[in-house]
Amino acid sequence: MDIFGIGIGEFTFIVIIAIIVLGPKDMAASGKSIGRWLRKIILSPEWSAMRKTGEEIQKLPNKLMREAMLEDLEKEVQQISSDVNRTITDQDAPNS
Repeated sequence: MDIFGIGIGEFTFIVIIAIIVLGPKDMAASGKSIGRWLRKIILSPEWSAMRKTGEEIQKLPNKLMREAMLEDLEKEVQQISSDVNRTITDQDAPNS
């Protein structure tokens, strides 16, 4: 489990510190206000744009590799095509 880059151990530590600092009574009110704040952030268009950008950045290396492979394949196909054309031309030349 990894939420906002925080693992289970770190989350437990934060909760223990919050209980010590806020006390059990203020903990519920603070949790509710933090929950509202996080929901507001997550539902905002800016957050959606950041997530979309992050996904695009994660996919970028694979996309670049695919494009590079396509360019290599295109060069290979052109080479094979020119070899085939040369072979056909060489075979037709003696018959002429």
